[in-house]
Amino acid sequence: MKYKSVKGLLKSDESLIPVTFIDKLEDILHGFLGIVLFLISVLAAGYSLLRLIETRPFFPLGMIQAINDILFVVIILEIMRTVIVRFTDGIFQLDNFLIIGVIAAVRHILTVGASLTMEKEKTTENFNRSLMEMGVNTGIVLALVFALFLSRAARARLRLRRPRALHRRRGECRTPVCRAAAHRRANRPCAAPASRTLRPAESCAKR
Repeated sequence: MKYKSVKGLLKSDESLIPVTFIDKLEDILHGFLGIVLFLISVLAAGYSLLRLIETRPFFPLGMIQAINDILFVVIILEIMRTVIVRFTDGIFQLDNFLIIGVIAAVRHILTVGASLTMEKEKTTENFNRSLMEMGVNTGIVLALVFALFLSRAARARLRLRRPRALHRRRGECRTPVCRAAAHRRANRPCAAPASRTLRPAESCAKR
């Protein structure tokens, strides 16, 4: 076995740590994080159920608090799903982070709305601040939903382009766009005849 110096390894493209070892360590950490997030979600769901039973009055305080807790559990589950997808596919999906942002903003809007509903003495300053927070969070929700729409539209367009490119490389294009392009190429006239003795159509056929 030929040993290399550390200086030589730093100058070359090789890594001091094997890539397979880094991949295995990363997979172990992602699996551990997924298990931890699952346990946290179970504990949060149990605590939310216990608090829902003990909260008085149930309407409207208990219901609003239960919805808030459920959205918190959903956020934890979405984060766990993101970690699992990173563990299986090797990449982080943008849609999951956008969904988490939308749920978090909606949860904050519900919290602010519940505080406005339950407060008996409402000052003008607190009321205006709450309205401003709800407006900002509403704008965040709209922006994240639009970003989610753009992400899925781009993925769908890329998914449609891949089969066309594959069929074109293999010469098996069956889509109307490909058939129209092939028809235009077949009926395209020649720029110039190959020889003076042949007509343009004959020179095209010969070529």
